[in-house]
Amino acid sequence: MSAVESHLYRPPSPLSAYVECMWYRRGSIPGRRRELSMPTGKVDLVINLRADRIRVFESPGGEEGIVCRGAIVHGAQSSAFVLDDLRHVHFVGVHFKPGGAVLLGLPSSEIADRHVSLEDLWGARAAELRERLMECATASECFAVLERELIQRLSSRVLVHPVVSSVLRRALSEPRSVADLQRESGYSERQFTRVFAHTVGLTPKKYLRVLRLEKVLRQLASSRSTLAEVAAEHGYFDQAHFFRDFRSLTGVAPSQYKPMARSPLHMEL
Repeated sequence: MSAVESHLYRPPSPLSAYVECMWYRRGSIPGRRRELSMPTGKVDLVINLRADRIRVFESPGGEEGIVCRGAIVHGAQSSAFVLDDLRHVHFVGVHFKPGGAVLLGLPSSEIADRHVSLEDLWGARAAELRERLMECATASECFAVLERELIQRLSSRVLVHPVVSSVLRRALSEPRSVADLQRESGYSERQFTRVFAHTVGLTPKKYLRVLRLEKVLRQLASSRSTLAEVAAEHGYFDQAHFFRDFRSLTGVAPSQYKPMARSPLHMEL
């Protein structure tokens, strides 16, 4: 039986404009298997406080995987990837809002669909941050350390592009087409795509596909709706279109999707 301590923290302003939440997990998960992590279109920072390595896989059948020292940054992903089957966990992480990766010191477009070591981005500062976090006795202390680090970085960073912020708010509030969002932005199609991808990491088309998938996964995990009902509600042309899009983004068929209890965005393999 697993025994895992889990905590979630949503920082106040000014970080709330960039960070969706910080999270902490510590404990043992006997018999844990690899997990499929669904795409969210957002950037994540994950720091291993137990071992000086983190490994992820690009597909369920991966063998060697991608190994990073101590802390890893998952760029905005347009498809699912696989988390390692660690039985003993002690992690702290940051789930950024779209565009929030500016706090890491680079545009989201540079790490889109990639998994990179924080050390590659911050140099020795990454190891220093991890050492401070390893000295923390509680989740609250870890969150405080991360909050101070990110606020220091906020003081020297530009804001998320205002046009992209406005577009994201509209896209989250109701279903919109890329053409509608581009028109409302006042930018040409080329300008809009470039600015959006630079800020978020994914093109508007890819991001809206991932955003729709997340809504689909949450509905499948929380209701008894049939696949046909879900497909119709979320604007797919037909079930065939829904099945193709779902498999393309997740690597599994809708009928194979079995969410984990803690999150509809994770599935045990």
